[in-house]
Amino acid sequence: ALVPGPVPVQTTQVFSAWPSQQFVMLNSTGYVVARRKAAVAPKGTGRIEWLGVSEGDFVKAGTVVARLEGIDVEAAYQAAVANTAVAVAGVASAQNELDDAQRNLDRINILFKKRLVSLMNLQDAKSRHARASAARASAQASLEAAKANEAHARSAVDYTVMRAPFDGVVIARAANVGDIVTSLSSAADAKGAAVVIADMSTLEVDAEVSESALAQIKAGQPCEIVLDAFPDRRYRGEVAVVVPAVNRSSATVTTKVRFLDTDPEILPDMSARAAFLSQ
Repeated sequence: ALVPGPVPVQTTQVFSAWPSQQFVMLNSTGYVVARRKAAVAPKGTGRIEWLGVSEGDFVKAGTVVARLEGIDVEAAYQAAVANTAVAVAGVASAQNELDDAQRNLDRINILFKKRLVSLMNLQDAKSRHARASAARASAQASLEAAKANEAHARSAVDYTVMRAPFDGVVIARAANVGDIVTSLSSAADAKGAAVVIADMSTLEVDAEVSESALAQIKAGQPCEIVLDAFPDRRYRGEVAVVVPAVNRSSATVTTKVRFLDTDPEILPDMSARAAFLSQ
């Protein structure tokens, strides 16, 4: 019987092709970053007594994320409030005295014109009115000082509360309840911030472009972004900013590529590749 021989088969390597590949002018690599990111820390120094968020939590602007121990500053604030109340009462008392002195002066003036009282009585009434007026001004000044002290004490209370500066997602919790947090991050055994919040709507890719290819890049240029975490996905982007500074050691320029397609799975610090397109 005749046995057929092997049939030669030509093989070739298969590549995934995308329509935008024909417009690629330049490829670059980088990382996903949030343009708006903040490390939330108190203005003063204190020990955290309450921490209300964890990694991944979404917070609205103004939301309290942590609170420091503040018994002492709260007591100082209550004392300042009491001092303001005392100053208010002092103003009221001085005003009553001034009103009484004014009525007495008006009465003495009438009697003096009728020659029923002496000039000395009139001068005494005027002196009493002047003293009452000065006392009223002094009481008002004391009230303003008390209000200023109250506002200062209120700000000290506010310093114990840490709020989210904008809408965002907590991407790191740098401290726990009981830790000392301070704006002086170099302090021994102290944390520089309580949490780190990022605005996920401002995600972009920081791509390094060789200075020799800088002429091919311009703001508003379309781009295609591929993340190493999702190699089969393509995201539309555009050049937001070409940073006007060259890294001397690597001869590169940082280019910020903004995402035009939103995806909740895109996270900061993901590795990314950006293809700069001609159209």
